[in-house]
Amino acid sequence: MSRVTVFVDDVVQGHLPYVCAKTGAPADGLERIERSIGGSGFWILLIFLGPIGWIALFALSLINSRTLTVRIPMSFAAINHERMLRRTRMIAAIATIAAVVGAIAVKHQPGRGGFVVLAAAAFLIAVVFHVRVQFAIVDVDLDASGRWVTLRGVHANFVHAVESRPLTERIANRA
Repeated sequence: MSRVTVFVDDVVQGHLPYVCAKTGAPADGLERIERSIGGSGFWILLIFLGPIGWIALFALSLINSRTLTVRIPMSFAAINHERMLRRTRMIAAIATIAAVVGAIAVKHQPGRGGFVVLAAAAFLIAVVFHVRVQFAIVDVDLDASGRWVTLRGVHANFVHAVESRPLTERIANRA
């Protein structure tokens, strides 16, 4: 998969060529994607400070959370594939939690081993599908100036369509 950088107004307003960003086929519509922006990745280290750090992390996430909403051309097939992956990941995560609860409930009984194996298998499936979701989504990254958005994980046909737009069309979309 490739990446392309576009002007923020083009991606926010959906002024991109109607080529599916994931498959490279003709797009069926614009998919709205919301990504939180701002903040530092180092905040996650507050988790290690215990409950006080957890409260600080929660407060910082409320204070500094901004959302960038973009509209990306997508096909129904790509949207449905991503949703299926997310749904499977959620089911595997729920199965992991249920199996762990089951293992705790029967902690000194012979059936515990089955729950532990089920929890491990469901956790592994959840991790695999989490990785597959990361490859299926379009990653949206706003630069520090707030003018340019980099779209990662997009199809080469989408990149070609974006880069081959006439300059007059790109300028007209910004006016």
